[in-house]
Amino acid sequence: MWPPYKYEDRVKAIKSMVKPGPSWTPFKIRIILTRETYEEARQKLPEAEINTDLTDVDSPPVRRKRQIKRARFFDDSETEDEANFPLPAAPEVQIIPIRESTSRAGNYSQPLAREEAETMNWRQKPMSSNQRRTSTPVKQTSVTSRNRTPHRHGEAEVLSSSSHTDFSEAWIRKILANQEMIKEQMGTLVKLVYDLKKLSTTEDSPTLNTDCFPLSSFQQLQVIEGQLQQEDYKTAVINTLALRGGTTVKESVWRILSFLLSNDMARQINWRGINGKAAFKDTSLKPVINAAVRRNRLTATATDQEIEHWTKRWLQLAADRDGGRRARQKN
Repeated sequence: MWPPYKYEDRVKAIKSMVKPGPSWTPFKIRIILTRETYEEARQKLPEAEINTDLTDVDSPPVRRKRQIKRARFFDDSETEDEANFPLPAAPEVQIIPIRESTSRAGNYSQPLAREEAETMNWRQKPMSSNQRRTSTPVKQTSVTSRNRTPHRHGEAEVLSSSSHTDFSEAWIRKILANQEMIKEQMGTLVKLVYDLKKLSTTEDSPTLNTDCFPLSSFQQLQVIEGQLQQEDYKTAVINTLALRGGTTVKESVWRILSFLLSNDMARQINWRGINGKAAFKDTSLKPVINAAVRRNRLTATATDQEIEHWTKRWLQLAADRDGGRRARQKN
């Protein structure tokens, strides 16, 4: 049912859900979508108008309207017989071959003179009204087309040369781009070969016996301190510590320190040697650890400050490792 109201009254009736009256007009409807409020339903109306087929399924198909042909009216000078009279055959046009030479103007001068003579003879012959209407444009068109032939041929040559130039420039640009790409790949390969060579050199370098590690007493630490004064032994220690690996500076430092010192030994050492502990910054292990961390390809750019920070942190947490924190909490 649809109310016979104006727009504002109709909206009010819809919002207040007024019951249909006797003056309302019944329509067949199909519910497409249901919403809580009238505003939400109005927001979906444009989308429904575009995507919904509102045609009735039972309604017959719409027939195409018949087109009425317009009647043809003849002028006074024309008759029905003249309109149905077939057109005369077009005269044969002689095709002039294009000669590639420097004197193109001279080659076309004789055909142009011949065309002018034929045009004069054509005009002197008596012609009927139909022949005047049909044959004259053909002759003029043929002359015009012949006059334009050299110009079009020149345009074709210019276009072909310009397209050839653009094609060459595109190929040159592509070759230069590929050359730059090859240079970048070559640089990457050279760097990779250098890293592999450096790694192989590290692996081939002399290593030491690792049975003495981790150090568990100051006597062992003093022995290592004396041996590190020898360059060969120092290089062997650096190569051995570099094999501990690590993807970050923190992981690399902590792996090296865990390999060097036992946890009981680490509890008796701090960085500056305060509170009755030994100073780690004065030992010969400090530069060895720095060199071993930088020997790792993933931490080659590590600074002394970063290595020092994570060394201090590892020594500070020595008291919490191996159950030290739980023991303090119990006490």
